Amino acid sequence: MEIVDFTKQLGENENTYLFNPSLAHYKDNLYLCLYRKFVRFPELKQKGDDYDYSVFDKLNINHPWLGGPNSSFWWKSYYGFDKSGIAILSIDDNNNVNITNLQLNIFEIINGIKTSINSNPIKGVDARLLHLGNGFFVSSYNTFLGNRSDISLKEGDCGNWCGLISTRIIEIKNDELIFHPEVVLCPEKSNRVEKNWSFWLHNKKLSLSYGLENGHEIFQLNLYPNKTIGCTGITKNKSIIFFNKFKKYYKNKIHISVTTPAISFNDIEYIGVGHIKYKYENNLGDIQNTKLSNFTLQMTLENKKFHPIYVYLMFFYTFNPVDGGVTKISNMFLPQSDYVLCFPSGISKTPNNSFLISYGDSDVKCRFFKTSYVEIVDSLYDIN
Repeated sequence: MEIVDFTKQLGENENTYLFNPSLAHYKDNLYLCLYRKFVRFPELKQKGDDYDYSVFDKLNINHPWLGGPNSSFWWKSYYGFDKSGIAILSIDDNNNVNITNLQLNIFEIINGIKTSINSNPIKGVDARLLHLGNGFFVSSYNTFLGNRSDISLKEGDCGNWCGLISTRIIEIKNDELIFHPEVVLCPEKSNRVEKNWSFWLHNKKLSLSYGLENGHEIFQLNLYPNKTIGCTGITKNKSIIFFNKFKKYYKNKIHISVTTPAISFNDIEYIGVGHIKYKYENNLGDIQNTKLSNFTLQMTLENKKFHPIYVYLMFFYTFNPVDGGVTKISNMFLPQSDYVLCFPSGISKTPNNSFLISYGDSDVKCRFFKTSYVEIVDSLYDIN
């Protein structure tokens, strides 16, 4: 399996870290891409790739992991930014990646009026893209809101700050890139911080998978005429015995999440890519000699670079879009890397019907790989 690093093709400044890309097929060999871009001090260049980012005293001051697990500097960017970038990429059958030369005029719908703007208005991060068809995309991302006591959550209000799911419909129309109004999605169903979700479209109805750990929890959504999205109030929760047993086996030390959008896999199933995370330091003592602890030890012996707190792995899962029942999953896996953290952000069908999986490698790279339907089928286990 070829891993394609397209970070440099995005054309950003060399001191800016780019990661967690979501690629969605548009047409022909064109893909819309949203990605995260992060820098604290734009005037300072990155240190070389030979730096061991898992060691605090060698961290580049611009690196997203600056300060380790207890630092107040984790999210602060006094002089810089933490936001989303956008690009239209061409990707051919040989995995050559290029920024297109499409000259698109950018507009934002503000108070119902199409207004010309100079740059991407999405301020949130860790965005995901789902192509609804005909050049309409659902973008969803994490938005940090401050001093918003007017927003009511599942428990209490937003208070001093919260990180919620926001959505925008993005439209590509002739020579225009149009950003429709932003909506904070379903705050009444949200926790104070939301990081994991999955949109999918079935029979022209849009849904949101909220989680897998306590069953496949699904919110049904409305697509309104003004190109915004809202909750219908209708929810489903399909029990998944397997995940309960899996977590119990690992003594509840792992967290299982949906991540990418989900798309049609075959006539009866949809497919998405989720992730599993776990704390690796001083946390695996009572699950020694399991596959998870052995994998962690092997990564250490291979001198892989670790995030200050977590290991992130990805997995495929399929489900019935009618009732939400999860049917199959793959093993957890980590694409070839020097690091032990991957964050899947996108899944899309290619023109030749392979599947393109885009992901962030260790919060420093934008990467993807392609895999066939048969290869995915061979990796799946029936969990029923």
